[in-house]
Amino acid sequence: MLMMFAFMQTLLAQATDPNKNTNVVQPKIMVIPFTKDGEDIRTVLEADFLKREAITKVKNGFDTRGFSTVDFLAKLKQAKDEQLFVDAQTDVKSTFIQFSGADIYVEADVHLNPNGKSAQILLTAYDAATATAYASVVCDSRDHYNTDPETLINAALVSPCPGTSHDDESLTAGRSRGSCLDDFLGILQAKFMDIVQNGRPIKIDFSLSQTASKNFESKVTVNGATVQLQDAIDEWLSAYAVKGNVNMQGQTKTALFYSEVRLPLLDKNGNNLSLNKSGQKITQFLQSIGISSTRSIKNGGIYVTITN
Repeated sequence: MLMMFAFMQTLLAQATDPNKNTNVVQPKIMVIPFTKDGEDIRTVLEADFLKREAITKVKNGFDTRGFSTVDFLAKLKQAKDEQLFVDAQTDVKSTFIQFSGADIYVEADVHLNPNGKSAQILLTAYDAATATAYASVVCDSRDHYNTDPETLINAALVSPCPGTSHDDESLTAGRSRGSCLDDFLGILQAKFMDIVQNGRPIKIDFSLSQTASKNFESKVTVNGATVQLQDAIDEWLSAYAVKGNVNMQGQTKTALFYSEVRLPLLDKNGNNLSLNKSGQKITQFLQSIGISSTRSIKNGGIYVTITN
C-alpha cells in the first residue's frame, strides 16, 4: 500500500508540475493588464507602476514554472515599430493579441485595499483566438504586516487561494496545495490539454452573397460523386474536425449554421493553427469543388460567404 501511495503521488506531481512532465504540450502565455471600457491597452501601463509590477511578477511566475511566455511590453513595442495600429483598428486589443502569437492571454487586475494592508489580484485566462474564458482565480495577500505594495502583490500570488490553506484537509481531490498561482496554472494546463486533445470549439457560419447563383442544395462533384453542397461541406468538416466533433445548428437552402466545430489547435508540426489558417483550409476545399468564397474571422468564429 505504501508503494502504491508513493507511485500515485509521483503521478500527481508530474500532472501538476510542468517541470516534471516533458511530454506535456505547453501553451504560449501572454500576461496583459486588465483594461476598462475606454482604456487603451497600449498606454494603460504607462502611469500605473503597480500594474506593471503585477504583470512582471505573474509572467516571472509562469517562466519559473516552465511555461512559455510572450513578453507583453516587448511585443507591444514590436507592434508599434511595425506600425500595426496605423490603420486605426476598430479593436486594438484583439488585433494586438492575434499579432502576439500567444495561445492564451491572462488579464491581471490589481486591487489594493484602502487600508493599505492587503492586495487582491484577479487572474483570468482566455483563449487567444476565441476569447473563451479558461480559468479565473482571485489571489489574496490577506492582511499583511508589510504594507509595501510590491510586497503585497507578491504575497497575493504566493499565498493559497482564498478558502484554502496548506493544512486544510477538506480540499477537493486533485487540487493543488501550493500558491494561488500554482492553482491557477494547474487549472489552465488541464483546460489547455483538453483543447489539444479534443479540439477548440468554434462557431462556423456559411452564407450566400447576393449575387451567388448557387445555393447549399446545388449539386457539386466530390471525388467523382455528385452530392449537394451542404452535404459536401458537412462531410469535409467532419473529417477535418478533431474526432469528428461537429454540431450543425441549422441548415436552409441559403445558409448553414454550425454552433460548434472542434477544430485542431495545432498542426502536424506542433505549431499553433490559427482560425485564419483553418478558414483558409475551408475556402481551399470549396475551391477544389468549384465553389468560390470569401471568409472573415469575427468574435472567435469563422464566417464563409459563397460568391459564385
